[in-house]
Amino acid sequence: MVQSIFTTPMLPDLDERVKSLLSFRLANSKDFTALEISQVSSLEHRVLPRSKLVNTVALERFRTLCQLYRCELRALRQISSHRAVIGGVIVFAKRILWRVMQSQLREHFEQMQEFHLNLIEEHARLISVEVEALG
Repeated sequence: MVQSIFTTPMLPDLDERVKSLLSFRLANSKDFTALEISQVSSLEHRVLPRSKLVNTVALERFRTLCQLYRCELRALRQISSHRAVIGGVIVFAKRILWRVMQSQLREHFEQMQEFHLNLIEEHARLISVEVEALG
């Protein structure tokens, strides 16, 4: 028998906590204008159904998926060389090689990101279906 991930009720004040933390972050941010904030606030943003049947484990899994979906194609560390005499040539060659590799891999990373977004949407759909079946 498969155990449901929706057996523990979610925290009742989770929505309020998220709203207050987001409001605080937006109020102290210089990245967004008031118009942008109001436009985004007016959008329908609920991905999962409002239900006490969704437990914290399911929400945590969903949140983790949402955070990890993006695949960035960037160097893990700054390109450098410790060699004094030939170091400049090595760094130049590494930078050229990195740009060539980026141009070849960019499309693959975009496809992976699209795949991850589809996984997130499917996960949300499955949670919604199970909540409807239990509710």
